[in-house]
Amino acid sequence: MTYANKFIRTSMFVFLITLCLCLPAMAGQHLAYEVTKNAYQRGGETVPASVDTMHHWLDGKNARTDGDKNTTYLYHGETGLIYTINHDSRTYNEIEQGAFKKLLEKHMGPDAGEAAERMMSMFQIKSSVTPTEETKKIGNYDCTKYVFELTIASPVKHTIWATKDLAVDMELYSIANNAMQALLPGFDGMITELNKIGGVPVESSFEANFQGILTSGSSRLLNYEEVDLGKDKFAIPEGYAKEEIQLPGMGG
Repeated sequence: MTYANKFIRTSMFVFLITLCLCLPAMAGQHLAYEVTKNAYQRGGETVPASVDTMHHWLDGKNARTDGDKNTTYLYHGETGLIYTINHDSRTYNEIEQGAFKKLLEKHMGPDAGEAAERMMSMFQIKSSVTPTEETKKIGNYDCTKYVFELTIASPVKHTIWATKDLAVDMELYSIANNAMQALLPGFDGMITELNKIGGVPVESSFEANFQGILTSGSSRLLNYEEVDLGKDKFAIPEGYAKEEIQLPGMGG
């Protein structure tokens, strides 16, 4: 090898090492939302309003959502599995996306026939996202309005103001934000629809009608930040016991 070749190879090696050292570590993302559920009437009684804070943590392939102090949802991108964690009971469920039919067959048997089909139909997710040309400024963010209609046994209409000002993996965000529905048929289709929303929700509101019970609520982005996230953020806490998923009315 000539001196010139050695010089070129050595220089290239030093350049690549320097480049790697200069690249910043991949930061995770934390989004906090204020979630308001308005008061509503049920059975002649008033269910009071509530205000909670929901947190999402994303690291490019994994996600975590804390909906309240008792419940955490984890999404592991490498396996596609979702974990529902109950901190009060120190237990967790492992959820395979769209595995509702498998659970029905387990609880009802493979020959359940019409009864299983009725259950599948009842819990089928139907969803659509309609972009609009309406725009407005919310705080520092330029936002566009989207209408998201979701039906799982009953219809829910969401109005979403989203921004492209924040660079967030929206598929990962949508899985984290809707993890509690991951078991149901049509979940993949819903995530595909949500990908039509061009950016991060900054404000949203919803209206629902379940058998004559009218509910409504809203959410707003409180904080966005880039943070260093360790693996522990997406791990099942030590000492928590795994529980099998039980469908409503089919426990035992």
